[in-house]
Amino acid sequence: MRLSILLFLLLVSDVQAGELVDINKADAVQIASALEGIGQKKAEKIVAWRKAHGAFNSIDDLGKVTGIGRKLAARNKDYVQFNRQGADRSRSTDTKSAQKKGVLSLPVGAYSSR
Repeated sequence: MRLSILLFLLLVSDVQAGELVDINKADAVQIASALEGIGQKKAEKIVAWRKAHGAFNSIDDLGKVTGIGRKLAARNKDYVQFNRQGADRSRSTDTKSAQKKGVLSLPVGAYSSR
């Protein structure tokens, strides 16, 4: 059963092994099928890291993912793109970076409609 699901996912995926994958946009199935030594579980860790920390900027960032490491990341450097446009946002915007961007942050309940 698992094998048939895996084969189906590989057929449906629009990325094949040896092709470039945009690590900042691809889902876990696309990442797993495009990168060497990266299975579904490691690909899911890549997506989770991206959601928690924001876009990857370099192959060194990919090496920070638990279970990937610098060697495995370097082995895949020719298959990874780092397009930041449309990438997952980081988990939250802190006040200082929001202020730099001109975003006004107000405490919850600062204005109430009474």
